[in-house]
Amino acid sequence: YYRDVDAGEAVRQWLAVLDARQLVASAHARSKTPPSLLDIGCGPGWYLRAWHNARFRVTGLDASPAMLRLAAANAAAGPGTDILLYCADTTDRKSLLPLAGTFDIAVSHFNFLNLFSPDQVEKVFSGCACLLKAGALWVTDLSLPPGVNSAPAPQPQPEEVFGWRRVTTHSQTNIRIQWQHAALQLEENYWFHTPDWLAESARAAGLQ
Repeated sequence: YYRDVDAGEAVRQWLAVLDARQLVASAHARSKTPPSLLDIGCGPGWYLRAWHNARFRVTGLDASPAMLRLAAANAAAGPGTDILLYCADTTDRKSLLPLAGTFDIAVSHFNFLNLFSPDQVEKVFSGCACLLKAGALWVTDLSLPPGVNSAPAPQPQPEEVFGWRRVTTHSQTNIRIQWQHAALQLEENYWFHTPDWLAESARAAGLQ
């Protein structure tokens, strides 16, 4: 799904928002001294090179070695390149300690926080907070919960997607996607969190 997203344009739009609020150094200043930037949950690395081209010193982090292998190929990243890659789990603060206090800015694309259940979110905030320098910035996006007046979710209907059978179930708290291909079965969960609850959880982890 995400391969078709224009990563360069997405980064340009994020920078336009941050520049308008004077939350990042100007392009001229970045060209002289590139700020350190961590892509948390970088996945297959679609955005790594785009942030690097915007004059940041970029590092990618993901919990999946398979995703990091894709990132190395897609972004020419990894050992011996200008973009470093690390494998660590944002819910496990100990795994993040080698990078503690390292970065001027962190970014997380594609509804990163929606990947975590409510009991995991505070761990994610705590882990990400330890990666940042004092006064650093973390930017992410998320999908908000469906409105209280939204139409009832339709009954789940099987679909064929890329040769897989997919069944999607919606609720007020999460979306569950079940995949099946021959004998292989997988399940995804995407969780909804309210902004007020997220802000409270972030403060509890030492973020503003």
